[in-house]
Amino acid sequence: NDKEPGKIQNGLLHMVKRLPAGSLGYLITADNLFNSVDTCCKVCSLGHCIYGTFHTNNSVPTHLSKHMLSSMPNKGDTAIVIAPADNISICVWHDSKVAVCIRNIHQPAVLLTRRRMKGWADRTELPCPLALAEYNASMGAIDYFDQLL
Repeated sequence: NDKEPGKIQNGLLHMVKRLPAGSLGYLITADNLFNSVDTCCKVCSLGHCIYGTFHTNNSVPTHLSKHMLSSMPNKGDTAIVIAPADNISICVWHDSKVAVCIRNIHQPAVLLTRRRMKGWADRTELPCPLALAEYNASMGAIDYFDQLL
């Protein structure tokens, strides 16, 4: 079972509840500090979409076992678990380390992305879940914006 969201996750929910009245369908990108299974479900119940990384020690659903997280030895390994009852899905992808993404938007699709490989001079193409590719692009834009400040 999921834990109650912490103060930071409640802060995200407070901001979502303050969106203009009657507005639905906002797309929210959240990193692992703000995200959890419970937060994703609550944002969905408010009529908005959310995606982003989350800590696996932050209420991992029973259908996403620790074994699944540790059974991805190769860069590019991908697994997607869909929880239709909660209207969410969870992607697990091995990049430089295992990344976990939760979302209530995006089809469970995988695309090719160009990544550096240890010991290789060039980049190589690896499979990557769509949600994590878009999350990385979105957060990269935020990091660039932060550099400009």
